[in-house]
Amino acid sequence: MYIAQGHRRIVLVIPRLGIVLKFPIIRINVFLSDGLFVIKRRNFRNFIKWLFVYTPDQYFGARNRLFGGIVDNQREYWLSTYYPMQIIQPTYFSFFGLINIQKAGEPLDQTEATDFFSFLLQYVKDKHEDYRLLFSLGHHIEIVNFCTNNDDSIRIVDYGNPRLWWYLMLYGDQIIEDYKAIFKHDTP
Repeated sequence: MYIAQGHRRIVLVIPRLGIVLKFPIIRINVFLSDGLFVIKRRNFRNFIKWLFVYTPDQYFGARNRLFGGIVDNQREYWLSTYYPMQIIQPTYFSFFGLINIQKAGEPLDQTEATDFFSFLLQYVKDKHEDYRLLFSLGHHIEIVNFCTNNDDSIRIVDYGNPRLWWYLMLYGDQIIEDYKAIFKHDTP
């Protein structure tokens, strides 16, 4: 059992049970300090915008500070439940985004990680003709966010980001199929 912490969530991995528990981080101190900063500038319009207009996806909004991890958990459950794909690690259960139970996987070995990452970079480059998409996806495109399952399939474990969603919806299964065809990682 080990614990990892991201920007918006804390992850508890329990390999013996084969599950991962994801808990949102609610940053009340950052919320309050940001709110005080906006109030000190004595700009009521910006305060209202900060408090109500920004969605949980917008980094500087109040709702992102408080509810970003909850929204990410809900997104992962929703995508896993209603749009199951080969590339996403299944999320079994979510309690209103306050806790997610996801299937645990094995980290990629160095050779497989190198092969998959170079394939993924080329795939994105071929589809979009530049690397701007990779930069907009942030840490989600890093190898630590991928794992393998018992069936030797590669899966992404952190897919709550909405910018990653549309890409997975368009190309998720195709990425895995093309990767298997090139590197002969056929699953039974």
